[in-house]
Amino acid sequence: MPTFQQLSQKELKLYSSLKMKKYREQYGMFVAEGQKVVEETISFFEVVAVLSSSEERINDLKHKHPLEDHKVRITGEREMERLSALDKGRDLIAVYNLPEATPLSENLGLCVALDSIQNPGNMGTIIRLCDWLGIRHLLCGEGCVDIYNPKVVQATAGALGSVVVHENVVLKDVLPQHFKIICGTKMEGIPIGEATQYNLDNSLCILFGNEGHGISQELQDICTDFYAIPAAPSSTTESLNVGISAAIILSKFIGLT
Repeated sequence: MPTFQQLSQKELKLYSSLKMKKYREQYGMFVAEGQKVVEETISFFEVVAVLSSSEERINDLKHKHPLEDHKVRITGEREMERLSALDKGRDLIAVYNLPEATPLSENLGLCVALDSIQNPGNMGTIIRLCDWLGIRHLLCGEGCVDIYNPKVVQATAGALGSVVVHENVVLKDVLPQHFKIICGTKMEGIPIGEATQYNLDNSLCILFGNEGHGISQELQDICTDFYAIPAAPSSTTESLNVGISAAIILSKFIGLT
């Protein structure tokens, strides 16, 4: 049984700083927390280090995934709490190199675009939803939360590596270049149940807007269609969470393509 290296103070300071976007960008790294999320993401990203206060957790991971011993660091529970960006600390943390940006291809099929989605939970939910529905490309416009924010990574439940996420996309320029049909979502749209058949040869994009303000006017101007989820006459709810809306609308479009 190998004896793993202890986490140094220099490493502790470096990896703890990755909670902040400016340091993720400066050092080109991000973290994933928790056994399930680490196990689901470790095959998709280049491992810098795997950290734990438990050798048992490390050995469980090594039985399932190849992991070089020199990349393992053991540390105490207090240090793990300092490393964690979550309210409840995790006993397994992976540090990965940020991947290279993937250029947009010509044929994206059914695609999702996001306008200024700022809540990490919503972003993670939509990434997870895209993976579940087999949607391979997600375009995040300027103003969206960083997808490598630890809370976004956690909310994806390990789906981050399965979806190609394009960040800081200038949607007003890119969407008309790549898609013949751009479907927006707003309260005054056509009821989603009345949506008709779509052919993916027409390059279809579904656009979801900011949690508080919806889709910006400049992006509404390039949409070809708008859809809505009608509320029951008895409903007293003002609106739906964007993650819930995305689940309902995207599942409908999957059936139409």
